[in-house]
Amino acid sequence: MSGATSRQGELRLLSRSARRKARSGRLLAQVMAVAIGPALAGQATLSVPDGFTVQRVAAPPHIRFPMFGALDDRGRLYITESGGGDLYEELRQQRKTCRVSVLEDRDGDGVYEHVQVYAEPFVPSMGIAWRDGKLYVADPPDLVTLEDLDGDGRADRRKVILTGFGHTDNGSLHGLEFGPDGWLYLTVGWPDGYRVQRGDGSWLAGETGGLLRCRADGSEAEVLARGFDQLVELVFLPSGELLGSQTWYQNPSGGIRDSLTHLVPGGLYPQRWMDETPQPFASSSEALPAVLLLPAVAHSGILLYGGTMFPSEWHGQIFSAQFNTRKVVRHPLTRHGATFQAESHDFLTTADPDFRPADVLEDADGSLLVVATGSWYVQHCPTGRLRQNAAPGAIYRVRRTGASSLPDARGLALNWAEASTDELARRLSDKRPAVRQRAIEVLVKRGQVVVGAMATVARDTVVPQAAAVAAVWVLARVGGGEAL
Repeated sequence: MSGATSRQGELRLLSRSARRKARSGRLLAQVMAVAIGPALAGQATLSVPDGFTVQRVAAPPHIRFPMFGALDDRGRLYITESGGGDLYEELRQQRKTCRVSVLEDRDGDGVYEHVQVYAEPFVPSMGIAWRDGKLYVADPPDLVTLEDLDGDGRADRRKVILTGFGHTDNGSLHGLEFGPDGWLYLTVGWPDGYRVQRGDGSWLAGETGGLLRCRADGSEAEVLARGFDQLVELVFLPSGELLGSQTWYQNPSGGIRDSLTHLVPGGLYPQRWMDETPQPFASSSEALPAVLLLPAVAHSGILLYGGTMFPSEWHGQIFSAQFNTRKVVRHPLTRHGATFQAESHDFLTTADPDFRPADVLEDADGSLLVVATGSWYVQHCPTGRLRQNAAPGAIYRVRRTGASSLPDARGLALNWAEASTDELARRLSDKRPAVRQRAIEVLVKRGQVVVGAMATVARDTVVPQAAAVAAVWVLARVGGGEAL
C-alpha cells in the first residue's frame, strides 16, 4: 500500500485442488504474498504516510491469532499464537490451546512463505525473546527456554528456568526483553504477581506489577521497580535507560489512563506504589511521573527504532502498537532534565474494527513488522470483536519507498568463527544494526582477551558513538578487574 490508502490486490479463493497444492508448499508463497485487499474477511485496509508501503506477509490459514514475536539471528520470526479462547479462563484453568510458530522468508522478498509449528501447547503466552540459540517463552506459571537440537524447525528441548508467576489475568508474565547488559528483563502485572524462588533458597514475592530481571539461565532474579498495574513491554535507550508501555498508569481521569513510563531501578509508580515488594535498590520517596500520558489506548508491544530505512530523524524514536485505537504510533523523545518527554504521531491507522495490533518489531533491514492479533480478545475489551466470527489476524511489513537496500542485513555471509578481535571491533561500527549486535555477542563470549581492544574503541573519539557505547557494554558484560 503506497501513500494513504492504495490497494494492492485481493486474496482470491483457491480451488480445492489448488488448496491441496498450497498445503504441499508449491503455492504457499503465492498465497501469502498477496497484499492487502478491500472488503474480504480477515483483511484490512491500512493507511501509512506518503512514501511508505505496507504489505501483508503472513496470514491464515498458516497462522492464527498471532500475539507477540521475536526474530532470531537468521531472520526467522517466532510468534506466539492464541487459540482464540477466553484468555483469563485458560490462564486460571491452565488450559493449553496456544502454540509458537516459526516463519521463514527463504527467498528474501520479505514474505514468510514457510511456516510451521515450533512448539505446543502453551497457555496464552504474552512474552517471547531470542538469545544464543534459545527461544524464551512465557508459559505461566513458568518461564521456559526452547531449543531445536536437530535443526528440523521444531523444539526438541524445553526447560523451565523460573517458575512462580501468577496466572489469573492478562497481567501475567510478559514483556521478555534482553538488555544491553545481557540480563533478561520481564514484566508482571497486578493482580497476578509472582512468588519466585531464587537459587539461594530465598523468595521474591509480590502482588503489585513489577519490572524484574534475571540472568539468561534464570539465576539471580531480582525486582527493579514496582507499583504498576500493567507494565507491558520495554525498550532500552543507547544509554541503558528503560522506557515501558503501561496501561492503567492511573485510574481513568480526564480522559487519561495509560502512559509511556521511564523505568528507574528502585522506582515506585503511582497506581499501586504503596504495595510492598522487596527491591535491591533504594526506592524513590514518591511516585514517579510519566513520560507521556495517554487515553485508554491499550498499547502493547513497543520498539526503539535503530534502523536506516526510515528517515534519519526517526532514529531513536519509539513505535507502539495500540490495541484499542487500532494504530501504530510514532513517539519522538526529548530529554527533560533527568527524564524524558514524548509526543505522539500516527504512523499506521485503519477504520477496520478487526485490526488489533499487539506487537511491533524492527527487522534487520529497517522495515517494521506489525503483528495484528485479530478480533478474538474480548475479555475486558468488549469492542475487541464486533462480528460473530473472530478475525484471525495477520502480520504486515512496512517499508519506506525508495530506501536504499541493506545487503546481507544480518551479516550471514561474514566469517564469524574465525574473525579476529580487531575485525570484530571494526564490526561495532558497521552500518547494519544486526551485525553490530552479533559482534557484541561474539566478543562477550571471548572474554578477557578482548578487553584491550574494547578499551581502545571505548576511548576512540573517531569511531561512531554507537561503537564506543557497544564497547563499553562488552566490557561491562565481560567483567573482571581489567575490564572495569
